[in-house]
Amino acid sequence: MATATQKWKDDLDNALTEVLPQYKVKELKSEQKQILQNILEHNDCMVTLPTGYGKSLPYQILLPVARKMKELGTDTRTDGKIVVCGPLVSLFEDQVSKLQSVPMIKSAFKGASKEVDEMIAKGDVDIVFASPEALVGDKDWRSIIQEFAVSLIVIDEFHTVATWYVASMLSKFLCDHIKEIEVSV
Repeated sequence: MATATQKWKDDLDNALTEVLPQYKVKELKSEQKQILQNILEHNDCMVTLPTGYGKSLPYQILLPVARKMKELGTDTRTDGKIVVCGPLVSLFEDQVSKLQSVPMIKSAFKGASKEVDEMIAKGDVDIVFASPEALVGDKDWRSIIQEFAVSLIVIDEFHTVATWYVASMLSKFLCDHIKEIEVSV
C-alpha cells in the first residue's frame, strides 16, 4: 500500500500530466517542480533564477494542479485567489494574454479596464495581477482584495523592491532639499 507521501507525489505527477499540455509545456524543470511542491505544501519561498527560466509557470499552474489533485483525492487546501504584485505592466499584460488560451484558469490585470476591474472585484478571476500602487496605495481596492480567500501572494520582479524604496527615498530627499532651497532664498 502506498504511503501518504507517495500518494501525494503520484497525484501531483498525474495532475501535471493533465495540466501541463494546457500550457503547451511538456514537463517542468526540476526547479519549477520544486517551487510548485513548496507552494502546494504552503511553504514560503523566494526564487532567484535566470531571466526566461519560467519562474512564473509554477504559480500559473498552481490552481489547476491543486484542483486536479483534489479530484484525485489529495486536498492541498489551495483553492483561493493568487495575487501577483509587480511593477512591470507590460509583463503582466503579456502573462494575462498568454493565460487567456488556458481554459482551466482566469486571469486579469487590475487597471486593464473598468469591466476587468469589476470582474476582479466580483471574484471571477483566479490570478489577479496588480501594481504595488493598486494593491497598497488604493484603499478601496485593498479592501476588495482583503475579502478574497488568497492562497498565494507573488512578488514578481522582486529585485525591483529595492528600487521602489530607493526611488521613494530619493524623491523624499529631493523634496526636502527643494524646500530648504526655497526657504533659504
